[in-house]
Amino acid sequence: MQKNAFSMESNETDFIIKEVEKTKNEISRIIGNQVVIKTTKDEILKEMKKKKELIEARMKTINEQEKKFSERIEKIRDEIMKKIQG
Repeated sequence: MQKNAFSMESNETDFIIKEVEKTKNEISRIIGNQVVIKTTKDEILKEMKKKKELIEARMKTINEQEKKFSERIEKIRDEIMKKIQG
């Protein structure tokens, strides 16, 4: 489930990067649900690309943990099968 959430966040970040790259003027940004500030295209792109890198690092970590977990499950399964078979 968490992996799926990171995937969705990654897709959303890609979309933001593409849309910001299309702009030529200042960008307004909503912070929280109450404050709107103006920022530059470069600032947003820098932040979104850093966010994308962080998401990718988290996804890589989750994939590695998932692989280790699967390997451990397989090892335990094999040990149980050996004991059952005698």
